[in-house]
Amino acid sequence: MCTFLKGKKASTGYRKLKLEKNLSRVYLLILALLVLLAAVPGIPVSAQEKITDLSLRLVYDTFYNKIVPGEDNVYYMEVRNFGNQPLTNIRLSAIKYEPGWVIEIKPPQLNYLGPDSFQTVDVNIRPLPGTKGGVYQVTVMAEANEVRKVTDFVVEIEKKEGYWLWIGLALVAVLIAGFALIYIRQGRK
Repeated sequence: MCTFLKGKKASTGYRKLKLEKNLSRVYLLILALLVLLAAVPGIPVSAQEKITDLSLRLVYDTFYNKIVPGEDNVYYMEVRNFGNQPLTNIRLSAIKYEPGWVIEIKPPQLNYLGPDSFQTVDVNIRPLPGTKGGVYQVTVMAEANEVRKVTDFVVEIEKKEGYWLWIGLALVAVLIAGFALIYIRQGRK
């Protein structure tokens, strides 16, 4: 109640009640307008955008993933839906790798991946038996009906220690034996 009008408490209380009724009517009108605007085609009702985002990554990925030529090297790849919409018919394939290598992805297709969920697939890399040591790049693509994602990762084939290492070790052993023999003979005189 208003205290600055000392003698008219009853009339100010009535005015306050009448003012609150008028404000509640205004609020109801605004609410009704908002509901009508939401029903108009072309104006989105939801405040959240439709987001489709797909992610591919190797599980336990280090920068250099070591592989052995001529053998199966299995890695696990995580296919994750970071969006708020489901992804359907996700096809997985290796699109760039060394000629002659065999790269198999199992399963090659995911029928459905819900929002904010993931599934793990096997990536088997089988390089040719005579592949030289070095660093190689493999590119994998995931293509769904809604979005496409391409990622690449690096694999390393360790360089083999050739026969030159053994020749070097043999030369060092011969030199040590030679110096020991000279030392023993010179020590007797």
